[in-house]
Amino acid sequence: MAGNEADPQAGIQDAIAPIPSDEVLQYFLRNPADGTDGVVDIPLLREQTREVGLRVRGELPPIESCRDVVIDGVKASTYRPSRVSRPGVGFIWIHGGGWMHGDLDVYDGVARAFANELGCSVVAVDYGLAPEHPFPFGLDEVWRVVRWASAEFDQLVLAGDSSGGNIAAALAIRARDAGVPIAVQLLIYPVLESSDRTEFKQRFRTRYSPFAGQERFGESTHERIKWIWEVYAP
Repeated sequence: MAGNEADPQAGIQDAIAPIPSDEVLQYFLRNPADGTDGVVDIPLLREQTREVGLRVRGELPPIESCRDVVIDGVKASTYRPSRVSRPGVGFIWIHGGGWMHGDLDVYDGVARAFANELGCSVVAVDYGLAPEHPFPFGLDEVWRVVRWASAEFDQLVLAGDSSGGNIAAALAIRARDAGVPIAVQLLIYPVLESSDRTEFKQRFRTRYSPFAGQERFGESTHERIKWIWEVYAP
C-alpha cells in the first residue's frame, strides 16, 4: 500500500538505486518474465515490474496526507493535497498493468501528482488482479468505490492508464446506466479493443518487427496482448 498519514513514505523501497533511462527502456522492451509466446511466470512478472516501477517513479512529492483505507471491502489509498482548490471533486485513479500486475506503491507518485496539480482528493483503488481475480472482479471492486465516492463528492473523475483506462471506460458506461453522474473521464493510452483481427492489429505485427533491435518484437507483443485478454476475460 501507499503508506500512512503519519509517514506517507513508510514501507516504500526508496533506497532502490535508479537505473539509466536507456537501460529502463531495454528492460521493458524485452518482455520481462515471459517466454515470448504466451508462457508467462506471473509472480515473477509482478516482481520485476514492481522493481522497475519503483526505480523510475522519482522522488515522491510532498502531500498533506496519504491514508490506507478500506471502502466497502475494497483496499484503497486516499490523497489530500496541501492546497485544496477543488474541495468537491473526487478523482478515482485506476492503475494499469494488464489487469495482472501493478500496485499502489508503484503509482504513488502519479496519485500525488494528480492531487497536487488538480487541488482535489484522489482515491487510488487496489483492485483484485487476474488470473486470481478475472473479469469482472476488479471492475466490480472499483464500482463499489465509485458508488461510495458519488455520495462523498459533488463531482467525480474516472481516470486510469492502459488496462486501468479500460476499467475507467467500462465504469463510465455502467455509471451512465445506473444514473451516477461522472464529470470527467480521463483515459491514458486505454485498452479499448479486444479483437486481435483488426487491420491495425495485423499491421502492428509487421510494422514493429523488428523493433529496437529485437527480432519478432511485433509478433511476440501481439501474441502477449492476446494472452493478457484471455487471462483477464476468459
